Amino acid sequence: MKKAQMEIMGLTIVIVIIIIAVLFVIRFAFNKEPIETKKGYSQTELA
Repeated sequence: MKKAQMEIMGLTIVIVIIIIAVLFVIRFAFNKEPIETKKGYSQTELA
């Protein structure tokens, strides 16, 4: 492989890692399970 090809491979690997990290952040940011469990907890506390 040429030096330029190695650089492009490195850049694509870094970009793929960044995309995966962003997807995880979005997934946890919009995860609604903690909100639902919090509602259930407050309802049991009020009862």
